[in-house]
Amino acid sequence: VREEFRRRGYGKSLTRASMRRLAGVGVPELYLTVAPDNRSALGLYRGLGFEVEGMGKDYLGPGEDRLIMVADLRGRPAV
Repeated sequence: VREEFRRRGYGKSLTRASMRRLAGVGVPELYLTVAPDNRSALGLYRGLGFEVEGMGKDYLGPGEDRLIMVADLRGRPAV
């Protein structure tokens, strides 16, 4: 979501809709990566049920670490 449109719920709505759709077609787990210092995104994803699974050291290149997060989609309502 572009910076000027953040904190309005668009990211949460888009992520929830994606999760429902994926659950509806039988995807059991959803993975994503996020910068470890991106507190806003971490809060958003944790609030949507994602948990940190590990750290991807140099995931996007030297010095570009990423947290790897996963959400269990089983039992979630479909669209």
